[in-house]
Amino acid sequence: MAAPGLMAQGIIVLQTGGGLPLVSSSQMLEVPTGADGLPLQFEFGFATDEFVIPGAFLDSLTVTVQDAMARTLVLFSADAAGVIWAPPTPGALFVDPNSILRVPVPFPLLQAPQAHQWAFATTVPLPLELTGPIHVHFDLFDNLDSTHSLAWYRDVRIPEPRMNLLLLVGLSLLWLRQHFHR
Repeated sequence: MAAPGLMAQGIIVLQTGGGLPLVSSSQMLEVPTGADGLPLQFEFGFATDEFVIPGAFLDSLTVTVQDAMARTLVLFSADAAGVIWAPPTPGALFVDPNSILRVPVPFPLLQAPQAHQWAFATTVPLPLELTGPIHVHFDLFDNLDSTHSLAWYRDVRIPEPRMNLLLLVGLSLLWLRQHFHR
């Protein structure tokens, strides 16, 4: 596996064309115990000059999450035809594709624009079964043809849930104090 390239703005770039069928990168995160329904957040993009040919294997990006117990969640797969969110995968955990928040973001200028490119800010509700340390795997598959593809990601995180709750409680207490001390 070739090493991913590091770019400005914290972007990690994976590219085909190095003669390897798979280029991978992963990020490890900790899922706090006892936290229900925490989201996984990150931005990603995929670009290719390939065109869809029926029956052909295309360059593609697949993102999965796996915990220490080898429980796996397939988040999506992207290729020249588009993005398939939470594809049904035998033996993998399930997340409703409609529960994945995906907001299109501008594709960063990493190279000349390609025929097909997608970029999203993504928020995925993690199933309760995923606990402890998790690995988010970004796998770029190369069909080893002469057309190159590129994938990138950045800002992989699980937001701290307690900070939002503490802020809400603090603001509520401040409001109550002001309201009752008039």
